[in-house]
Amino acid sequence: MFPAGPPSHSLLRLPLLQLLLLVVQAVGRGLGRASPAGGPLEDVVIERYHIPRACPREVQMGDFVRYHYNGTFEDGKKFDSSYDRNTLVAIVVGVGRLITGMDRGLMGMCVNERRRLIVPPHLGYGSIGLAGLIPPDATLYFDVVLLDVWNKEDTVQVSTLLRPPHCPRMV
Repeated sequence: MFPAGPPSHSLLRLPLLQLLLLVVQAVGRGLGRASPAGGPLEDVVIERYHIPRACPREVQMGDFVRYHYNGTFEDGKKFDSSYDRNTLVAIVVGVGRLITGMDRGLMGMCVNERRRLIVPPHLGYGSIGLAGLIPPDATLYFDVVLLDVWNKEDTVQVSTLLRPPHCPRMV
């Protein structure tokens, strides 16, 4: 199978189950999330943990979206929540209205999908922070559920479910 025999790399000699366990442990420790030098995150980490069966449309640049979220720090302390305010976020994605990390984290999301976003400081509030709410150089964690996505280019489908016999109007 191999021209000069199998490679002698020690990981290739491990049984498949042990190799899989090593990979799971490495991911659990956060390896692969940091920069190559082992420093801070370079980009948003997206963990998709509820993906709907049907996804006719994903979020794209310029879409109007509505979503709920909880924002926490690494220690789990909540700094903001649309649920607590009882107000969902309704905004256009990719036009500079959100922190860059949230813009990137929403891209490609489906309605009813849930994601956990880990936003490094340079894609959040940076070295300045947000007075009284976000300290400087804070990594932010968001639990997001997308409720709606719309774009003016989308077609609107309307159908009449029930029309009383005496009503002449049609939709």
